[in-house]
Amino acid sequence: MILDREQVAHYERYGWVSVPGFFDFGDAGRLQDWADELAAMPQISGAQMVYYGQDMIYSKNRILQRVDYFRKAHAGFDGLFNDGRLPAAIAQLLSEPTCLFKGKINFKYPGGGGFQADQEQQAGWSLYALVFLVMAGFGMHALLRAAVRGSCIVAFVVPVTLSARFDTITQHLRDQGIAIYPGKLTVAETSRIGCMGVFDDAAWPCFFDCFGAGLSLAGWEPQAMERAHSRMYRRDRSRSTL
Repeated sequence: MILDREQVAHYERYGWVSVPGFFDFGDAGRLQDWADELAAMPQISGAQMVYYGQDMIYSKNRILQRVDYFRKAHAGFDGLFNDGRLPAAIAQLLSEPTCLFKGKINFKYPGGGGFQADQEQQAGWSLYALVFLVMAGFGMHALLRAAVRGSCIVAFVVPVTLSARFDTITQHLRDQGIAIYPGKLTVAETSRIGCMGVFDDAAWPCFFDCFGAGLSLAGWEPQAMERAHSRMYRRDRSRSTL
């Protein structure tokens, strides 16, 4: 067993656990060396994805900000994520086998704008507060409470009165060049809304207009749907709240 009972119990109660000394000084040095090696690698199509930002000291330069999808490109990180103590400890906390969903390293070099919003927020995802308000007006509410909700992709519960007709809405959005996706591994039927790239102030009203038109095509009845959804939402939240 990698973790003791108290550590596992803390995770089960609070959703996180601190394990001082899990990585020793030798481990920390190796991780630093691996990150430096990764930063020096060239971008390869189909392999690691490298993102750069404007150098705030030397304005003509571009500076490394993050690297995604790098596990297969580096044997050290590949072993860290798939073998040994780290995946074993995570599996112990979750009581089931695990796998890496996404690997990303953010680099905070001098001149890199360490106190600026990260690239996700720069792309316009901070406008999601508006999304919640308008989607609530449509009778759709976020599946998870704010404390455990992602910042860039949000799952909204599909109202029970609209479930059988929701394909009409998604098809209408596709016809307008907009794609939303079904939720993953949720008890309640959900649909995910996210932003891939820049979503500016003009894009959100366009999305809301298209979504509202899709609701109309699906026979949206605002008051009836809101009442039914409130009952369904309370029941689903009682089963899915983290």
